[in-house]
Amino acid sequence: MAISFQHIDPRSLLEAIGNDRATFAHLIGMFLRSTPQTRDALLAAAAADERATARRLAHEMRGNVVIFGATRLAAELSSLEHALDDGAAPAAQIARCQDLIEGVLAEMQAALLENGT
Repeated sequence: MAISFQHIDPRSLLEAIGNDRATFAHLIGMFLRSTPQTRDALLAAAAADERATARRLAHEMRGNVVIFGATRLAAELSSLEHALDDGAAPAAQIARCQDLIEGVLAEMQAALLENGT
């Protein structure tokens, strides 16, 4: 049974890379290895009111999630970047980003399993 993805669009990524399953697995694997560290650093920077660092990390993560079709997370990270430019981001906004990041990570794992990689 096919998984219903709500946070990412693995089919568009597969199409963009010519259905190369090895590249697909490699890209998702890199994301799964790096994102938890980036997420933790972003949360720590936001908690410490290190706005420049938090903004850079949100921007970096936004660039990484776009290729996976994580449009809601990308939009929330963009909004967070702007909020950090204007001052400290509200805790609710940070929490939304964290929830979306967790959803994206879970669906990345599912995409690997669904695509037999």
